[in-house]
Amino acid sequence: MSMSIQKILEQNYQVGDTAWEYLGYGTMAQITFVTVPVYDEKLFTLTWKATVGTMENPEEVDYLITKGFEHYGPRLYSYEAYTKTGAWEETVNE
Repeated sequence: MSMSIQKILEQNYQVGDTAWEYLGYGTMAQITFVTVPVYDEKLFTLTWKATVGTMENPEEVDYLITKGFEHYGPRLYSYEAYTKTGAWEETVNE
């Protein structure tokens, strides 16, 4: 399930912070915030920019989440979820 607008705002992401976006089929992408997420009360949207990809080949992506349609938005995590190399593996091996 995607994060709600409120949960993203509660995370208080700042420029330079990183998060992980679940892309499906066990694939994650690390994103780095280029702008702070901003909520527009008139349009009911949350927008921000982030770089996605490797250090050698980063791409800047514009994110937009509309209130009521959060389930179509990005799935953000503070750790590398859904992969055997991420936090999941650490909890299984404890």
